[in-house]
Amino acid sequence: MKAMTHLSVPRIHFKGTFKANPPTANNDDIVNNVDAVQIGILNPEALTDAAWRQWLMQTTPVGGGVQLNAGWNYFGDGSVAFEETAVTSYQPQTGPLQLAADGDPLAGATVAILGNRFGDVAFATMADLDPIGSYATQLYPGQFQLATAAGVQLLTGWGSVGHSRWVTQWRNLCFTLAPTACIWQFVLPNGSWSIGQTDIPVLNQLATAATQAKGIVVCFAVYALFPHIGMAELAKRFAEGDYVANPAYGGLVGTIGVWQGDEVASLPVARRLLPVNKRTVWVNCQTGTQDTQPYKGVAKGEASAGETKVTFPLGAAMVAVDEPRRQIVLDLLATFPEINGLHHKVDLGKVGLWLDSHYIGPVAYDQATYEQSAGVVELPWPADVTADMLKNGRFRLLGDDDPHTPLIAECDDDWLVVTDNRATYAEIGDTVALAVRVYRRGELAQEAVTLWLGQYADRVLSSTTSPDDPMPNKQFVRLEPDDYLLEMPETVVVPAGGELTVRLTARRPGIGMVLFVVGEETAVPDPTAVDYIYASYANVRVFPQDNYDDVPDEGLTWPFIYHHIFRYFYLLYPAMSIQGFPLNNQFAIEHRASIIQTMVSEALAESSVAMPITRDLSPGKRKLLLRWCNLVGG
Repeated sequence: MKAMTHLSVPRIHFKGTFKANPPTANNDDIVNNVDAVQIGILNPEALTDAAWRQWLMQTTPVGGGVQLNAGWNYFGDGSVAFEETAVTSYQPQTGPLQLAADGDPLAGATVAILGNRFGDVAFATMADLDPIGSYATQLYPGQFQLATAAGVQLLTGWGSVGHSRWVTQWRNLCFTLAPTACIWQFVLPNGSWSIGQTDIPVLNQLATAATQAKGIVVCFAVYALFPHIGMAELAKRFAEGDYVANPAYGGLVGTIGVWQGDEVASLPVARRLLPVNKRTVWVNCQTGTQDTQPYKGVAKGEASAGETKVTFPLGAAMVAVDEPRRQIVLDLLATFPEINGLHHKVDLGKVGLWLDSHYIGPVAYDQATYEQSAGVVELPWPADVTADMLKNGRFRLLGDDDPHTPLIAECDDDWLVVTDNRATYAEIGDTVALAVRVYRRGELAQEAVTLWLGQYADRVLSSTTSPDDPMPNKQFVRLEPDDYLLEMPETVVVPAGGELTVRLTARRPGIGMVLFVVGEETAVPDPTAVDYIYASYANVRVFPQDNYDDVPDEGLTWPFIYHHIFRYFYLLYPAMSIQGFPLNNQFAIEHRASIIQTMVSEALAESSVAMPITRDLSPGKRKLLLRWCNLVGG
């Protein structure tokens, strides 16, 4: 019964702005532009390359407005960044929470992800394993840095690959105002980080604790992401020759802590309080305000002018018990939604934490508290609550206005199956190894556990939903065994101790999800019953078998290579050309053949500078490209 991951001490909290600049032309939000299975262009009108690029920068009427055929960020370069991000507070191993205010040694200290460096290029990146899904985004942070306000490094290290978790579309209750949110976690394993000589006690404590564990962990939430340029304005600028990127910006809060010995790298693991009931509030999305007394003179159930009735669940929370400090540590990183673009929190009145029938204490969830400590709230361990009660009881969050209906609560059997192999790429015939850990109420399972396995995938059923709705019609489906992308058993047994490597064989190209369900007699659910936010799954992309071994060297002409390799990326990802690699220019590409060889090499697979930025070059085409580079480079 220990405090785990970023909930242990010492820990350092930060706040800032998250900038995401992904390319969007391969998404199917507006128009289905790509064959995601065979990794090719869909161009039913047989437009020329120049005409197709122009078409991508034009609009399609959708829902009374317009959307760009390439989505909201055609010129995105895949980069991500922490902007204006600084330490807000820290919790030392003893004593109260310290604010990083004027006079504090960490006042103004900045937090950044800097990426890997290749020549003059260095930035962190993100990429979707599944361009038509929403739950398989990877983060390549590269170098992580904590520095003084003057730029002096305090902590630096190299982050592991992160994966989007707890992805939700309801985080902002005014749905038109940036509802998307998720949490991320990456680690700096021991040997990959350093803290210089410093007289800052909390950093020395972090260095000592991390060295005795597995390293340092960085866990953060990204929320209210939204691009700043509207679609009509963006189309106008494109038409005028102003080919700008349109990155999304959103809120960012997070924690730097200790990576413990029995934890995965890409998800915080602790006892979870999951949504069990919904609440209803009235918000005015024009003014960005909430009416806490919505029935002022109007009939019950009716809104005042401009107000919208919103019914929603809270997000999950995590809880850990810090025995040495006798604190209950509650993590509300992704629990309470916002109501506007200013990140004001929803007001649900007074909320308290309970352990069964024992009241632990009031829970502060307002914006100021949330941003100050990244959602981490500590409550004293009550004297009348024993260690056994904490271990065996069930935590709940209750509102004062309804003390009998929990907002979120621990389940009797909260099973969690986690793998850091959250996004795996394979060829037909490859063995896909998924190293899973099974947790029960935040601790590795001590008994053998049966896992049921199911395969699911997004399917584009037609290019339009209806004559009145031009957006693609897609459906999340459960695959039947004959359609499996991966050969797999119906069940596997994880031995006591909670760890097993599940080995599956790739059998056909495509993109899918392997879902894990705990239970002796629990079949995998229908697609409509899958809780995408908290379900246990891994994403897999099986590349098509692109084999060019029978093409002689003399056949590897520029037109051949452009058609089979560069054209796809030139049309969909113009930022690659802007960055000094004009992908339709034979001389420029041949001149950079040796650089291309390095950037597409397997050695850079988990680097932020790996190319292509979208990670969708099949092994067969990579082999062809390297062969051509050798020819022209020689």
